Amino acid sequence: MAVFELIQAGKGQFMFRLIASNSQIVLTSEIYATKKAAAMGIEAVRQNATRDKNFLRKRSLDNACYFVLVAKNGEIIARSEMYANAATMEHVISTIQNGSLAQSSVRDIGDLKMQTKKLLREVEKEVELEAVATHAAAPPIPKPLVMHLELGTAKAPDLAELFHELSVLYQMAGGSGLVFYHEASKERVGVLA
Repeated sequence: MAVFELIQAGKGQFMFRLIASNSQIVLTSEIYATKKAAAMGIEAVRQNATRDKNFLRKRSLDNACYFVLVAKNGEIIARSEMYANAATMEHVISTIQNGSLAQSSVRDIGDLKMQTKKLLREVEKEVELEAVATHAAAPPIPKPLVMHLELGTAKAPDLAELFHELSVLYQMAGGSGLVFYHEASKERVGVLA
């Protein structure tokens, strides 16, 4: 069953996500000024997700498919992830429409930035423990880290701090830093060492 996650996205900012039973993010909300407003957004999803006309099908510049869920008044409630084809997108819409979102629980995630920092500390400890277990041999270089960020969901200083912390952690694991690429063009847009 799908679960709503209520997240503190910054000081005085809240958002929610709808997570499918396979742990994939299905919907991501706009930013709300209060936790109560974000909770009301979740209720708006429940009320509007049964009507097909509330799902606006769209295409990105690189021709990926996505949808926007809108309220009766046309106001955007949430956006989907990007899908490679319309059939997959339509399947997700159908699942949302036919699912029982009214019975989906709401999980209060809290401060996303703090959760990310906690996760980074845990990974850092694992890298240190692995180095000790292999008699200080260099830990293996981790697989590439792929993150999908949407415009408007975080402030630039918060992202800069997160990327710096990720780069430091990656360097501790033997990597040389992070390289950023524009997803559609695969053009290199920055390096953080």
